[in-house]
Amino acid sequence: MPGRLWRRLRALLFKRAAERELDAELRYHLERETEQNVAAGMTALEARRAALRGFGGVEQSREECRDARGVRVVEELWQDLRYGVRMLRKNPGFTLVAVFTLALGIGANTAIFSVVNAVLLRPLSFANPERLVTLWGKSTDTGADRIPLSYLNFTDYKNQAQSFEHVAACDTSEAVLTSPDGEPESLNGARVSADLFPLLGVAPALGRAFSAEEDRPGGAAVVVISHGLWQRRFASDPQVVGREIVLGERSTKVVGVMQQGFTFPVEEERADYWVPLAGDPNRAQLLSNRHGKFLTIVARLKPGVRPEQAEAEMEVIARRLEAQYPDANTGWRTRLVPLQEDIVGGVRPALLILLGAVALVLLIACANVANLLLARAGARGREIAIRRALGAGRARIVRQLLTESLLLSLAGGGLGLLLAEWLIDVIVAAGPASLPRLADVNLDAKVLGFTLIVSALTGLVFGLAPAFRASKTGLGEPLKEGGRSSTEGARRNSLRGLLVVSEVALSLMLLVGAGLLIKSFVRLLRTDPGYQTERVLTASLSLSKTKYPEPEQQAAAYQQVLRRVAALPGVEAAGAASLLPLGGRDSYNVFQIEGRAPFAAGQGPNVRSQVVSPDYFRAMGIQLRRGRSFTEGDTKDSRQVVIINEAFARRHFSGEDPVAERLVIGDEPPREIVGVVGSVRHRGLEEEPQPEFYVSYLQAPRSRLSLVVRAASIDPAKLADAVRGAVREVEKDQLVGEVRTMDTLVAHSVAPRRFQMLLMGSFAAVALLLAGVGIYGVMAYAVTQRRHEIGVRLALGAQRGDVIRLVVRQGMTPALLGAGIGLIGAFAGTRVIESLLYGVSAGDPLVFAGVSVLLLLTALLACYLPARRATGIDPAIALRHE
Repeated sequence: MPGRLWRRLRALLFKRAAERELDAELRYHLERETEQNVAAGMTALEARRAALRGFGGVEQSREECRDARGVRVVEELWQDLRYGVRMLRKNPGFTLVAVFTLALGIGANTAIFSVVNAVLLRPLSFANPERLVTLWGKSTDTGADRIPLSYLNFTDYKNQAQSFEHVAACDTSEAVLTSPDGEPESLNGARVSADLFPLLGVAPALGRAFSAEEDRPGGAAVVVISHGLWQRRFASDPQVVGREIVLGERSTKVVGVMQQGFTFPVEEERADYWVPLAGDPNRAQLLSNRHGKFLTIVARLKPGVRPEQAEAEMEVIARRLEAQYPDANTGWRTRLVPLQEDIVGGVRPALLILLGAVALVLLIACANVANLLLARAGARGREIAIRRALGAGRARIVRQLLTESLLLSLAGGGLGLLLAEWLIDVIVAAGPASLPRLADVNLDAKVLGFTLIVSALTGLVFGLAPAFRASKTGLGEPLKEGGRSSTEGARRNSLRGLLVVSEVALSLMLLVGAGLLIKSFVRLLRTDPGYQTERVLTASLSLSKTKYPEPEQQAAAYQQVLRRVAALPGVEAAGAASLLPLGGRDSYNVFQIEGRAPFAAGQGPNVRSQVVSPDYFRAMGIQLRRGRSFTEGDTKDSRQVVIINEAFARRHFSGEDPVAERLVIGDEPPREIVGVVGSVRHRGLEEEPQPEFYVSYLQAPRSRLSLVVRAASIDPAKLADAVRGAVREVEKDQLVGEVRTMDTLVAHSVAPRRFQMLLMGSFAAVALLLAGVGIYGVMAYAVTQRRHEIGVRLALGAQRGDVIRLVVRQGMTPALLGAGIGLIGAFAGTRVIESLLYGVSAGDPLVFAGVSVLLLLTALLACYLPARRATGIDPAIALRHE
């Protein structure tokens, strides 16, 4: 009997308290709504009066009603906005956490989209860029489809093709600028045909471009310089046009200064000058050789001509040239590629994958904020119930909560823009030089629009579920619920569990992708390149052909340089080569094997060939496998010799000893094979070693070689000044360029993969952090909601270990489910990044297992911390509070 009376008394007191709270809220509502209600009532009264005045009055009343409704909607939106701002300011801790979480996701998306926009989406800054295409050769024998074309083939295509307005050719160039008022400077430029500038629709800012008469053998030596070179070396002097400068071996007249920002080829890091393609007399032999494939061809389609039509015409011309010149053109065709696709096609997959990765980060951030909003909606149950009791419909409640979500997302977007600006600076600074148009990355109008749309959509994504869930709150249930859990609380907990599942699944997918890229990068660095990169310094030399016109003089000069460099303290060996591994240059030649049936016309293999000094192999650490190396006795007057690599021996002398066999290289006399050396990965660490042969520089002198210096025990970079001094002892005005260590060249070659790995790894780390914080937040809220239950369990004798297991089990259940779903998604999704991997399978079990363990340990820690806090609950305080 006393117990029943006590329960009735408690219920009555609770009812009276609820009624007082309802009365207070009603007064607050009426005080602020009276003027609005009166205004609305007056509008309705005027409309009814107007309806009595006839047809026109009825139409007028409808318009007035529509206007009144519009005003009412605007006023309500303004009220929602002010109320939302007030509620967010009232909870600064929640607001800061939510805004910062969203800023991470939106900022990362904005930064990566700005890169995608600049590199992939923004049109090239030329006239009608959609009509620009490149032409490449392709081999029907090997399948290679990005092969440069010869100058003679270029002129044939230009004269015979009818699908193009202009056809131009270009080739990269290097030269030393010598002037009496400054130090010699090594410049990067391009040799281009006279049609290039009209084809691109650009003109110099000062002066003119060169003419067709200048772009032919024997034409005047002219140059168009870049805006940067004009500022750097000529102090922006407008009188530079018409001035004679010494560029390379020739006195050259400056005829123009290009516009600021113009670069072509676009993918080059820097272009300092442009000279006529056919005007250099030193290249006459190369230009007259149809086998010499070194040109990039650019063309502009005529209006209305589709790329498919032009490619079909080029196929016809290629077959015609094959019939006319079978020795050089048998098995060769052409491929037409849009210029922008040709420039960015190689980086498109990686950038789109990174964009997808940051989209996953944003989804994880949305799930985190949605969990925060669900927890906050549970705490605001009484407020929402009172609003509904005062007449607010479910749509009004949803709109109010969505307004708050949009305010959060827009604030996150604003902070994300600041974060994106910093990230863009980091990306541009850390980005590989091979990433085209990287310098053009910025926050333009398109990026700002993207950020605004993403922010708005993000607010809807993370706000809809909590808003709809909160709008279902009953009128009496939150007031009776007190501090205990309810069925609605259980439904919220299940939704929060689903969000945790999604966070864990998305995080696992990102972590697996990052793990595969990291393992791939480590495998790449551990790849044996065929040479030793430690303690090796490289430098390029280009002898003046004016001072050293004869090949014998060039060979003698390099002999003196190598002897002086080898004698320097701390130098173990010094050599020279025409092509450095990872140096970005190539040279190929055709050959026949003496005593065997010759290769069919046009079918002779093109093999990489280079000129080296006797000590080159020792300086580079390339192993001699068979026979001997070059010696100082292998001169032009001695027996002609050649050294091949193992890849060459395997392909052409399988099961035989190649030493003493003879090769006929091009049109030269036969050369005897005297040695076999280890194969090297010349173009990149991921490239399989290709057949290659070496000729002594004493038998085939070159004016341009690269020095290779191996230090005995010190840092090779410390030898740079001593090497320059040794070179200038032989030739005081000689410029020593591109002084780099081999470790630097390796780092440069793997920079794109490092860039991808670092970005993906950073996004995965952020995802792991957000997932851990999300799980911790859900569990901390669950412990708060279950204080009474935990207090009862402890009062009834439960051990602290039992409580920890209870809480951890509740948290780890969705984490394990999310991990299972994430493994399935990762197994399917990693096929997308398979092209970015090296030496690693997309389904590598060690990566999948390791990443899963890492994520589950993070989830376990996130569950353990709230569980440990739960064991500190005092049963008496929990029950008294209840």
